[in-house]
Amino acid sequence: MNAKRFSDAMSELDGKYIDEALSYTKKSKRPIWVKWGAVAACLCLIIGIAVTGILRRTLLPDSDVAHEPEQYTSVAWEDVPYTEPFGALFPTQIIEGYELEDEVALYGEGTDTVMEARFYNEQLGDELVITVYAKGHYGDETLNEIIRGDGHSFIGSRLTVDGGDYVVHYATGRDIAEISGFEDMVKSAQAFSS
Repeated sequence: MNAKRFSDAMSELDGKYIDEALSYTKKSKRPIWVKWGAVAACLCLIIGIAVTGILRRTLLPDSDVAHEPEQYTSVAWEDVPYTEPFGALFPTQIIEGYELEDEVALYGEGTDTVMEARFYNEQLGDELVITVYAKGHYGDETLNEIIRGDGHSFIGSRLTVDGGDYVVHYATGRDIAEISGFEDMVKSAQAFSS
C-alpha cells in the first residue's frame, strides 16, 4: 500500500471512529497475584472441608455414642450384670475371640446414664461396641433390626435390641447376621435369658 492509497482510505473514515480511537483507554489489568490468590483460597477451602470430613469419619467412634464424656466410672466386668439401672441387659457371654479393650464405662446420671464396653478381635481386626442406655436417649431408633452400613455413614452393621425402658446397642465392623455366636451373646444377658 502506498502513501496515496493510505491517505485516500483515511479520508473516507467517519470522524466518530477517529475520535473513538483517540479517546480509547486500555482497561487496567488486575495484578496476577489477585487471580492466583483467589485460586489458592478456593483450594485451601476445598482441602479444609475434605480433611475435616476424613478426620471426622476416621476419628469418631463407630457407635452412636459420639461424645463420650471424659469422666466416667469404671465397672469391673464381673459386676456389670448387677449394675443399676440396666446391667441385666448387658451380655455376660461375649463372642469367642473378642477381648475387652479397656474397661466397662458407666457415665451420665439418671435417665442419661450410659454403659459402654469395647471389645476387639485381633485376628479379625474388628471392634465390637456394646452400649446400654435409656430408650430414646439418642433419638428415634430402629429396634430389633440389623442396620447395615453403606460405607459412607458407617461401615459394618448395628443392632439395637429393645429391653423395655432401655436398649442394648451393638455395633461392629462386620455383618452381624454372619457372626457365629452373636445371637447367643445377646441372649446371655440376664434380662433375655429366661
